[in-house]
Amino acid sequence: MVVLESFLIERNGSLVTQMHIETRQFGFDALAGDKTFLVTIDVASESAEVSTYEEEELRFGYFGIMNYNNWNGADDGHLYLASRFKNPIIGEDGKIVRLQTNSNEIDPNWMIDLSDPQYVGGPALILGGPTPVGDKLYMQYYATPFENYEMTNCFAYEIDINTREARRIEGIPANANIYVNGPTVFGDKVFFAVSNSTFNGYYSYNPTTQEVRQEMELSGGSPHGLYALDE
Repeated sequence: MVVLESFLIERNGSLVTQMHIETRQFGFDALAGDKTFLVTIDVASESAEVSTYEEEELRFGYFGIMNYNNWNGADDGHLYLASRFKNPIIGEDGKIVRLQTNSNEIDPNWMIDLSDPQYVGGPALILGGPTPVGDKLYMQYYATPFENYEMTNCFAYEIDINTREARRIEGIPANANIYVNGPTVFGDKVFFAVSNSTFNGYYSYNPTTQEVRQEMELSGGSPHGLYALDE
C-alpha cells in the first residue's frame, strides 16, 4: 500500500512530499525498509518523479500532527527536513537532511544525526524545525535520549549549517508538550513555542543580537502554531 505524508512543499514550480510503501494498513512496523521515498510533482505537466535515499526509512511528516513544521526552505534554495521519528517502538531517528537547490535527491554529503554524542547521544525526538536563517538552523528537540512522552527537557537550539555544531539557546524554557509548532520567523526574530506546567506562550530570539525575550503568554490552552496574516 502506498501512503503519502501529510504535507506538500511548494518548490520551484513543483510540490514535494514523502511516500511510504507499507504492507498493511497503518503498518508502522511494516515499511518497505531501508529506503526513503520522496515525490516531486511537476504542477504544469502533472508528472511525478520519485527519488530514494537508500540508507534507511526516514519520516519527515506524521499524519497525527498536522501543524508542526519539520521542513523549511533557506534563502539559498536548499530545503531542510527533519525526521522526527520512525516508530517509537523501533527507535527515534532525530535526523536532519537537505535537498540542495534544483535537486530532488537527499544531499549525501550533509546530514545531522542527533544520536551522535555531540548532540543527544541516543534515540532523539525533534519537536520543531529545522528553520533556516542565514547560515544557522533553529530547532527544538529533547536534550537527552528519548524515553517517553512525559519528558520535559525539550529546548531551543541554534545549529551552524557549515560546522553542524549545536548550541542551546539559554533563556528559553523547556517544552513539555509534543504538539507544539515551531520555530517561526517574523521580521528579524525567531519565535519558539513554549508549553510546560508553568508557562504557555512564545519566546523570541534575535540571531544578530542573541537577545531572548518573552513575547506573549496565553491565559489558557497551549500554543500549537504561529502564523502571520497579511495586512
